[in-house]
This record gives sequence, structure tokens and C-alpha cells, in this order.
Amino acid sequence: MIPYLLVLLVPCIFALFSGRKVSMPLWISTFLLYVTFVGLRFEVGPDWFQYLFIHKFISNENVSDIILRPEPLSYLLFWISENSGLHMYLTNMVGAFMMILGVFTFARRTSNPWIAIVAATPYFILITGMSGVRQAMAAGIVLFLLSRWEHFSLPRRGIYILIAALFHTSALVNNTLLIAKLNIPLRYKVFIGSAILLLTFYLSSEVAMYADSVTLYKQRYLNESEFVRSFGSLYHIAMIAIPTALGLFYKKRITPYIHSPALLNFSLYASLSVLAINFISTTVASRITIYLYFIPMMIYPALVETFGRRSRQMIAFAIVAFHILILVTWLSLGNVSASYIPYNNVLFDD
Repeated sequence: MIPYLLVLLVPCIFALFSGRKVSMPLWISTFLLYVTFVGLRFEVGPDWFQYLFIHKFISNENVSDIILRPEPLSYLLFWISENSGLHMYLTNMVGAFMMILGVFTFARRTSNPWIAIVAATPYFILITGMSGVRQAMAAGIVLFLLSRWEHFSLPRRGIYILIAALFHTSALVNNTLLIAKLNIPLRYKVFIGSAILLLTFYLSSEVAMYADSVTLYKQRYLNESEFVRSFGSLYHIAMIAIPTALGLFYKKRITPYIHSPALLNFSLYASLSVLAINFISTTVASRITIYLYFIPMMIYPALVETFGRRSRQMIAFAIVAFHILILVTWLSLGNVSASYIPYNNVLFDD
């Protein structure tokens, strides 16, 4: 557990003592630390051996067969990584770079970048980034898009979401962001958005060709008790729901510190929808939260800046302590946390 805490403490210290100031050498050094920590892990994470099998399984396929697969960009990366002799290490490094670049790019648009990194680190980077490589890459692309959301045209936004979906089909759920901007009656937006959600869930969870890991995934989660799965899902959703509740309560006060108020408005209602989906499928709800981590990354930095200089340090400390607690709790009680401990890195492997 100590290596994970040490990594988290890096942005925590900068958040407490640097405030809104971002030293580029420290920023770049932290970025490289994160990429190295996540990308060069060795036999860490619940999907490690599953991805190892996939790499070996597709290594003898033709490129033409690879690109005709669903999620072809992920499998093309796997194929290149395995046939280059770098095996999973190239995949993990590219995946870590894409995800963490999205996180750091989005964080720079917030009112307090170091707080944004703190908010993303415990579960989004350290847990998701070390398990679902495909979805992590897709989420990184989406975060990069959201960091420039107001500057991109509707077609360009759609292209980014399509590219993300070529890494992981679940990224199609982000098309609901596009629908929100269409100049059509609300009832049509709701209908189209619901159709996209249902199609995404079906492709990601039920159609075998779109989810090569469905069998293993179901074995890992569906064989557990309903209580365990529900508790895990609620834990994931809480990390989105808590900042959402704060955002709704302090919406007027934090809006001036949000780089895209329209994105804030959409995200607050989207996170409420996830709470409703949790009653239908805890697995689906947990998966969707991966694309909503920009919410705490927006709201927590804004809260720090909202209440003035006297309260800023106290609020920053509370946010830092809360996220340390998130990490410690999950590594202690998470249903697959044992696969993260001990932490091993290629650089230190004998």
C-alpha cells in the first residue's frame, strides 16, 4: 500500500503548499512519475493475466484480421506490442500515457490543477489505470476532448468520441454530450440519449464480439454476492455523487471558477442518471463512472477557490485527506485489491 500512498502524496503536497501555482518542471516530473508508475507495473492489477493471454492469442493473426475486430485500435496496439518483443509493456506504457495525458490536460483547465490531480489519482488513475487498459485509453481521449470542449465544433467532438470508442466501445456513451448540444426539443434529446445508452450497454456487455472479457468479467463479479457488487458500485458512484451534490448546492458560487459552465450543467444531471442506472445494473453504473471523473476534477478545485483565502487551505486539506481515505479504504477492502499488492515495477524487477 505504501507505494500508492507515496504517489498520491506528491500532488497532495503541491496542492497544499503551491495552491494554484503550477511549476512546469514539477508538473512534467509528476506526469512522468505517474506514467512510469502505472505503465511499467509488473503483474499488478486484476486483468494482468487476462491481457497477457490476449496478447499471446492475437500475436499470430494478420493485421487485416486485427483491424476488423471491434475496438480495433486497442487490439492493433496489443498486436504491435506483442510482436515487437515488448509484450505487455508497450501496451501498458501507451495506455498509461494516453490516460494520464488526458488527466493532466484537463487538470490544467481547472481553477486549481493540483487539486484536480489529487481528485483523479486514487481510483481513476491508480485503480482503473492498472486494470482496464482499453477503457483507460478511451477515458483519456474523452478527458482530452473535454479539456477543449468549448473550442471544438460538434463534428470534431464526434470524431474524438469515435476514436475513443475504437479503443473501448463504452466510450459511445459520451455521445449523450453531443445530443445535449443539439437544437432540438428536450423530449427528442431524452429519446435519442436513451437509445444510445441502451445500444452502448448492449454492445459492451452482451455481444461477445464486442466484449472479449465478458466471461471472465462475469466470473469475477457476478459470482460474488449481490451485497458485495452493490457495495462496490455504490463506492464508485459515491466518488462522483459527493462532488455532484456539492456542485448542485454551491452551483452559483463555483460556476465562475469552471472553465465550461455548460459542461458542468450537463455533468450534474448525468451523474444523477448514473444513480438511477445503479438500480438496474450495478456493473453498468460502475463502468459509466469512468467517464465522469471530470466532475470531481472540476468541482473540488472550484470549491477551494470559492471560499476565499482564509478557508482555502482548510478546504484543500479536507479534500486531500478525503482522497487519501478513499485510496486506503479501497486498497484495504476492495474486492480485487489483493491484485494490486504488492506493487511491482519492471524497473525494480530482478
